[in-house]
Amino acid sequence: MDVLDHHNIDSLRNLIGNLSFHDFYTYDHSINVSMYCITIYRAVNPKASRVQLIHAGLGGLLHDLGKIKIPTHILNNPGGLSDEDYQVMKKHPDFGLDLLLNGHCEVDPEIDLKIIARVVHEHHENFDGTGYPSKLKGKDEIHLLARVCTIADFFDAITTKRTYNEVLTIPEAMNTMRKFRAIKLDPDIFDIFDQHVRYVRAEATRDLKLSDSFDPTLPYAVLPIEEIKKIERELDFGKIKVIDPKKRKKA
Repeated sequence: MDVLDHHNIDSLRNLIGNLSFHDFYTYDHSINVSMYCITIYRAVNPKASRVQLIHAGLGGLLHDLGKIKIPTHILNNPGGLSDEDYQVMKKHPDFGLDLLLNGHCEVDPEIDLKIIARVVHEHHENFDGTGYPSKLKGKDEIHLLARVCTIADFFDAITTKRTYNEVLTIPEAMNTMRKFRAIKLDPDIFDIFDQHVRYVRAEATRDLKLSDSFDPTLPYAVLPIEEIKKIERELDFGKIKVIDPKKRKKA
């Protein structure tokens, strides 16, 4: 609210407005991610300046800006994207970067568009280097605010209901996200986030596993998730198998 009231961001307002008309879910999601980014960054850096918090908030608000250039039939296809459509979807960080840096945006001098552009461009980079679009890795290559945004984006994607998608409770979401610690998510930032929401975690909750290929930007009809116990049963975990001595000798 401080940014909207006291800074010259008319050009950014226009971009945000265009996003809301293009795809309202993405707009609503971006507002949530913005608030989470500010909250998480404040927890990571309790002495954060007002300007730093503004950059965290704007990075979250604009992280999916590039989706303006993604056709809505791809953005809102819960039936699963073809490989070709997924490749189109994965271009939205590049599109967002171009809109910010080459879209003639004029902002208050204390707002650094290059920092916000890094959040927009890097929020799908995984901590282990398996993300996109540039396969950046770790703290040295991925901007701090982008790593914050990745956690905020992931959390909101699995806890906010779309019209065709069931969501996880907060305890289930945290248990699920913990399995991606140091894989998709910065482990240190996630631990701080985890500690701050620990008080809402219930004793009784399902232990879930989310598919390694999960991408918070995709419109899942059903989240690709299973209960750990079900998986263990299917793989016969914990069962003692007797090996026939004769077969063992032949082997």
